[in-house]
Amino acid sequence: MQLHEALALVGPIVPVFNADFQVWEFESPHFPYLNIHGESADEIITKYPQYLAIHLDDLQHGRVANFIMQATPGTWGGKREGAGRPIGTKKTPKTRISLPCALATVLKRYGDYPFIVQETPQGLKVIFKAEGTAHAKPERRRKR
Repeated sequence: MQLHEALALVGPIVPVFNADFQVWEFESPHFPYLNIHGESADEIITKYPQYLAIHLDDLQHGRVANFIMQATPGTWGGKREGAGRPIGTKKTPKTRISLPCALATVLKRYGDYPFIVQETPQGLKVIFKAEGTAHAKPERRRKR
């Protein structure tokens, strides 16, 4: 919400004199936690837009308590219209695994080819399978 929109929502700023504390004060029902007190009505009228701008900035950056955000009109999530996952769709389930670095390197390099990895005392042995043969290693791809 922009400052001019918030001021239009608040309407005219009409301070009220509080005889108990001998101060002028103003509170809008649209922003109930933003109370302004001052020594004159003119001071309140000039300070309220400044304080409201600071309050809106704090709301936008999440620097206020949750109960104040709930009492304030408008949306402060930053969500665009139509953004996000369509309603009714679900994410594909995923899992995370840990692999030895050598195996991860083989997977990155030859991930498109069918292969088997065997662990030997000397290290990991990669056996490639090609159609029609038992063990055929794919040609290395050249960088262009």
